[in-house]
Amino acid sequence: SSFLAVISESELLALHAWHNENNDHSLALQMLYLAISKGTIRDPKAESRNYGFASGSLRKSFRLDEAKAFASLALVLNPSNVDAKYNLALIYKLMGKSVEAKNIALEVMKYNNSYYNRRLREEFPEFRE
Repeated sequence: SSFLAVISESELLALHAWHNENNDHSLALQMLYLAISKGTIRDPKAESRNYGFASGSLRKSFRLDEAKAFASLALVLNPSNVDAKYNLALIYKLMGKSVEAKNIALEVMKYNNSYYNRRLREEFPEFRE
């Protein structure tokens, strides 16, 4: 619609964040799809970020195969996208692939991001100090 045509990619990303914080992952994902489809940002790291965010929304909606695909694409665009790696660790855990999940979680923890490390310690009790 003409209404959606005038909404910028950054505004769509802000709407994604708002819906994500309010646990409305279906609408959060729709905002990301629209932002990605606009394709105005031609930076692989920014594109990777958007696909990584989408993988998180899909994971939270338990659409695990899609979530894995989006996280994998995010990592093709930017191999050091820690958000995509974090999501991939949790996706693998939900899929019952514990070895893969733990290996990626350990890789994420090397970034020393306090939020990710705290969350991963909650998800993987064996990582607690």
